Amino acid sequence: MLIAKAGINIHWLLTGTGQMLVSAVPEAAPAPPKVVTKINVEALIAAFVGMSQAAPPGQAPKQTAKKAIEFYMYLLEKGMITPDGIGEGDLSNAA
Repeated sequence: MLIAKAGINIHWLLTGTGQMLVSAVPEAAPAPPKVVTKINVEALIAAFVGMSQAAPPGQAPKQTAKKAIEFYMYLLEKGMITPDGIGEGDLSNAA
């Protein structure tokens, strides 16, 4: 294919993502999403209740749930909670 021979990245041409030129420095691959195999139910409920109370009037429940899950994942990542309970993380950088 002449386009590929000219150095055009076919993936970029078809999807619009990545580098336009094959010779360009490749982009870093995004980190794979963290997989949670066990859920700290009490912490997730607390995150959802908190997000529900802080939600602006009229916010869709789906959006509130999404924010609660993002907050839960943040707490896991920072070590503030674990799937089994309270974590051992450094609370000094808590937002």
